[in-house]
Amino acid sequence: MNTILVFGISGVGKSWLCRQTTGALAVRHVSGSQLIQAEKERVTSETVSTDTLRTDRIVDNQQLLLAGFKHFRMQDSTSVLFDGHNVVDTDNGLVEIPFEIIAGLEPAALVMVTDSPDAILGRRSADGSRDRPLRSMEALSDYQELSRKLAERHAALLSIPFTEVRSGDLEAFISFVRPLV
Repeated sequence: MNTILVFGISGVGKSWLCRQTTGALAVRHVSGSQLIQAEKERVTSETVSTDTLRTDRIVDNQQLLLAGFKHFRMQDSTSVLFDGHNVVDTDNGLVEIPFEIIAGLEPAALVMVTDSPDAILGRRSADGSRDRPLRSMEALSDYQELSRKLAERHAALLSIPFTEVRSGDLEAFISFVRPLV
Protein backbone atom coordinates (compact mmCIF):
# COMPACT_ATOMS: atom_id res chain seq x y z
CA MET A 1 0.00 0.00 0.00
CA ASN A 2 1.34 3.41 -0.99
CA THR A 3 0.33 6.89 0.05
CA ILE A 4 0.44 9.58 -2.61
CA LEU A 5 0.26 13.10 -1.21
CA VAL A 6 -1.80 15.47 -3.35
CA PHE A 7 -1.09 19.08 -2.41
CA GLY A 8 -2.35 22.35 -3.81
CA ILE A 9 -3.99 25.47 -2.53
CA SER A 10 -7.65 25.58 -1.58
CA GLY A 11 -9.79 25.79 -4.71
CA VAL A 12 -7.23 24.42 -7.16
CA GLY A 13 -9.10 21.17 -7.89
CA LYS A 14 -7.25 18.49 -5.87
CA SER A 15 -10.41 16.79 -4.69
CA TRP A 16 -11.87 16.57 -8.19
CA LEU A 17 -8.73 14.88 -9.53
CA CYS A 18 -8.67 12.46 -6.60
CA ARG A 19 -12.37 11.56 -6.93
CA GLN A 20 -12.02 10.94 -10.66
CA THR A 21 -8.97 8.76 -10.06
CA THR A 22 -10.75 6.53 -7.54
CA GLY A 23 -13.14 5.63 -10.38
CA ALA A 24 -10.27 4.75 -12.71
CA LEU A 25 -7.81 3.03 -10.35
CA ALA A 26 -7.98 0.83 -7.26
CA VAL A 27 -7.13 3.61 -4.82
CA ARG A 28 -8.82 5.27 -1.85
CA HIS A 29 -9.17 9.03 -1.40
CA VAL A 30 -9.19 10.91 1.88
CA SER A 31 -8.74 14.55 2.76
CA GLY A 32 -6.70 15.84 5.65
CA SER A 33 -9.68 17.75 7.00
CA GLN A 34 -11.83 14.57 6.99
CA LEU A 35 -9.18 12.78 9.03
CA ILE A 36 -8.80 15.60 11.55
CA GLN A 37 -12.57 15.91 11.94
CA ALA A 38 -13.02 12.15 12.43
CA GLU A 39 -10.16 11.87 14.91
CA LYS A 40 -11.27 14.92 16.88
CA GLU A 41 -14.77 13.45 17.12
CA ARG A 42 -13.38 10.01 18.09
CA VAL A 43 -11.15 11.46 20.81
CA THR A 44 -13.30 14.30 22.18
CA SER A 45 -16.82 13.61 20.81
CA GLU A 46 -16.60 17.18 19.47
CA THR A 47 -17.88 17.84 15.96
CA VAL A 48 -15.81 20.39 14.03
CA SER A 49 -16.52 21.99 10.65
CA THR A 50 -13.95 22.18 7.87
CA ASP A 51 -13.98 25.97 8.14
CA THR A 52 -13.24 25.77 11.88
CA LEU A 53 -10.18 23.61 11.18
CA ARG A 54 -8.70 26.50 9.20
CA THR A 55 -8.89 28.76 12.24
CA ASP A 56 -8.40 26.33 15.14
CA ARG A 57 -4.86 25.42 16.31
CA ILE A 58 -3.57 24.42 12.87
CA VAL A 59 -0.30 22.88 14.03
CA ASP A 60 -1.88 21.11 17.03
CA ASN A 61 -4.48 19.55 14.74
CA GLN A 62 -1.71 17.88 12.77
CA GLN A 63 -1.21 15.31 15.52
CA LEU A 64 -4.90 14.46 15.12
CA LEU A 65 -4.28 14.14 11.39
CA LEU A 66 -1.49 11.62 11.88
CA ALA A 67 -3.55 9.56 14.33
CA GLY A 68 -6.57 9.68 12.01
CA PHE A 69 -4.44 8.67 9.04
CA LYS A 70 -3.06 5.70 10.97
CA HIS A 71 -6.62 4.50 11.64
CA PHE A 72 -7.63 5.10 8.02
CA ARG A 73 -4.67 3.15 6.61
CA MET A 74 -5.41 0.18 8.87
CA GLN A 75 -8.85 -0.28 7.26
CA ASP A 76 -7.40 -2.08 4.24
CA SER A 77 -4.29 -2.39 2.10
CA THR A 78 -5.46 -0.26 -0.83
CA SER A 79 -3.20 2.65 -1.77
CA VAL A 80 -4.32 6.13 -0.70
CA LEU A 81 -4.57 9.51 -2.37
CA PHE A 82 -4.11 11.93 0.52
CA ASP A 83 -5.74 15.25 -0.46
CA GLY A 84 -4.34 17.96 1.76
CA HIS A 85 -2.33 21.08 2.31
CA ASN A 86 1.29 21.74 3.14
CA VAL A 87 0.35 25.39 3.74
CA VAL A 88 -2.97 26.42 5.30
CA ASP A 89 -4.55 29.77 4.41
CA THR A 90 -5.90 31.29 7.63
CA ASP A 91 -7.44 34.65 8.42
CA ASN A 92 -4.10 35.57 10.01
CA GLY A 93 -1.93 34.50 7.08
CA LEU A 94 -0.30 31.35 5.77
CA VAL A 95 0.70 28.55 8.15
CA GLU A 96 3.23 25.98 6.94
CA ILE A 97 2.63 22.40 8.03
CA PRO A 98 5.78 21.10 9.73
CA PHE A 99 7.93 18.70 7.70
CA GLU A 100 7.66 16.09 10.48
CA ILE A 101 3.92 15.83 9.79
CA ILE A 102 4.47 15.39 6.05
CA ALA A 103 7.10 12.71 6.74
CA GLY A 104 4.78 11.05 9.28
CA LEU A 105 2.31 10.31 6.48
CA GLU A 106 5.01 8.05 4.98
CA PRO A 107 4.38 9.11 1.38
CA ALA A 108 5.59 7.16 -1.64
CA ALA A 109 5.17 10.19 -3.94
CA LEU A 110 3.94 13.77 -4.01
CA VAL A 111 1.77 15.57 -6.57
CA MET A 112 1.38 19.34 -6.62
CA VAL A 113 -1.79 20.52 -8.36
CA THR A 114 -1.55 24.05 -9.76
CA ASP A 115 -3.62 26.44 -11.83
CA SER A 116 -3.71 30.10 -12.77
CA PRO A 117 -4.61 32.42 -9.90
CA ASP A 118 -7.65 33.74 -11.80
CA ALA A 119 -9.03 30.20 -12.28
CA ILE A 120 -8.49 29.45 -8.58
CA LEU A 121 -10.12 32.73 -7.59
CA GLY A 122 -13.10 31.87 -9.81
CA ARG A 123 -13.51 28.42 -8.21
CA ARG A 124 -13.19 29.84 -4.72
CA SER A 125 -15.77 32.55 -5.47
CA ALA A 126 -18.21 30.03 -6.95
CA ASP A 127 -17.91 27.59 -4.04
CA GLY A 128 -20.37 28.74 -1.38
CA SER A 129 -19.84 25.58 0.67
CA ARG A 130 -16.55 26.83 2.13
CA ASP A 131 -15.58 29.98 3.98
CA ARG A 132 -12.13 30.96 2.72
CA PRO A 133 -10.17 34.15 3.35
CA LEU A 134 -10.55 36.67 0.53
CA ARG A 135 -7.29 36.85 -1.41
CA SER A 136 -6.14 38.83 -4.43
CA MET A 137 -4.78 37.05 -7.48
CA GLU A 138 -1.29 38.18 -6.44
CA ALA A 139 -1.76 36.70 -2.95
CA LEU A 140 -3.06 33.43 -4.44
CA SER A 141 -0.05 33.33 -6.76
CA ASP A 142 2.33 33.82 -3.83
CA TYR A 143 0.46 31.18 -1.78
CA GLN A 144 0.62 28.68 -4.63
CA GLU A 145 4.33 29.33 -5.21
CA LEU A 146 5.13 28.82 -1.52
CA SER A 147 3.13 25.57 -1.50
CA ARG A 148 4.89 24.37 -4.68
CA LYS A 149 8.39 25.15 -3.37
CA LEU A 150 7.64 23.37 -0.08
CA ALA A 151 6.25 20.34 -1.93
CA GLU A 152 9.39 20.10 -4.04
CA ARG A 153 11.59 20.47 -0.96
CA HIS A 154 9.62 17.86 0.99
CA ALA A 155 9.79 15.36 -1.90
CA ALA A 156 13.55 15.90 -2.17
CA LEU A 157 14.07 15.47 1.59
CA LEU A 158 11.98 12.29 1.53
CA SER A 159 13.64 11.02 -1.69
CA ILE A 160 10.26 10.38 -3.31
CA PRO A 161 8.96 11.12 -6.82
CA PHE A 162 7.44 14.57 -7.36
CA THR A 163 5.36 15.98 -10.17
CA GLU A 164 3.34 19.09 -10.82
CA VAL A 165 -0.02 18.57 -12.52
CA ARG A 166 -2.24 21.26 -13.94
CA SER A 167 -5.75 21.36 -12.48
CA GLY A 168 -8.14 19.24 -14.53
CA ASP A 169 -5.37 17.26 -16.27
CA LEU A 170 -6.74 13.89 -15.26
CA GLU A 171 -4.64 12.00 -17.81
CA ALA A 172 -1.34 13.36 -16.43
CA PHE A 173 -2.51 12.78 -12.85
CA ILE A 174 -3.50 9.16 -13.48
CA SER A 175 -0.32 8.53 -15.50
CA PHE A 176 1.77 9.56 -12.48
CA VAL A 177 -0.35 7.71 -9.90
CA ARG A 178 -0.97 4.42 -11.78
CA PRO A 179 2.51 2.88 -11.33
CA LEU A 180 2.43 3.74 -7.62
CA VAL A 181 -0.79 1.92 -6.76
